[in-house]
Amino acid sequence: MRSVSAFLAGLALTVGGSEGFPFASDDTEAPIVRLLEAGQEPRQSLRFRCKAGQKSRLTMTMTMAMDLSLGGQAAPAVKIPATRMTMELEVTDVDPSGDIRYQMKMLKPEVLKDPDSPAPVVEAMTKALMGMQGLSGRAVVTSRGITREAELTIPPGADPQTRQLMEGFRQSLRQIGSPFPQEPVGAGARWETIVHLSQNGLVLTQTSISRLVALQGDAGKLAIELRQAAEPQEVKAPNLPPGAKLELLSYSGSGEGETEFDLGRLAPSRGRVQLTADSRMMLQLEGPKQEMAMQKQEMAMKMRMAVEMEGK
Repeated sequence: MRSVSAFLAGLALTVGGSEGFPFASDDTEAPIVRLLEAGQEPRQSLRFRCKAGQKSRLTMTMTMAMDLSLGGQAAPAVKIPATRMTMELEVTDVDPSGDIRYQMKMLKPEVLKDPDSPAPVVEAMTKALMGMQGLSGRAVVTSRGITREAELTIPPGADPQTRQLMEGFRQSLRQIGSPFPQEPVGAGARWETIVHLSQNGLVLTQTSISRLVALQGDAGKLAIELRQAAEPQEVKAPNLPPGAKLELLSYSGSGEGETEFDLGRLAPSRGRVQLTADSRMMLQLEGPKQEMAMQKQEMAMKMRMAVEMEGK
């Protein structure tokens, strides 16, 4: 069995879910976007207007910290190293409806050095990220920034940890375009986005409020507040020991962020989001060869995550 540190790090990545920007999932319905305030005059319809052949580069850096208690007893803190992913995006086609098709390629996934992170955690994450080197995929996003498709080619024989990170990255592709409302808006406009997410074995609902802080020509800035909630459910986590069962008892999350966009290109100029999530889970380890056979252990976890994005 993996070390406790490596297992807890994998568990954090599982329950971490979305990095906080609104997106749709392939296996759920599209997001619901509802205008709350139209904002000041002059107003305009926010629509991406990319051109075929356009290239951009996007870098995402994620940091995470976690506090965990087992059976009411605080567990040793797990220091999870930061990760950074750099990808290249190329628009391949823009159809008459405004749908934008693009290809992506992972250029440089890396685990940032941190002497305080346990060696087993660093080794597990480094191995998983190395499996993503050269990863390619394709996606289709509407002119309003709603991703309709996102496909990645997962190499045959990829281990569960690598597959988990790839699935998380597939979901991250959906954060490149933040959904805009159907109606024309101006500075000060506010809209609500509701989406049901399915990621790494956890199904949750995310509600975000976007506020148009500034708009000048094609350039704008959004401030985002978000909430996440999940019903009790069994979590199909790929990093669990054989025979183990993980049940989510409760989950709630909240966060805030901002993103700067340019309607002439798909990748945000820059963006950031901070998310805090509290969850309670029941872990059951079964089997005659397990040291904790048939024992149930309640866990409480508080996770803090931050993601920064920069596009060029």
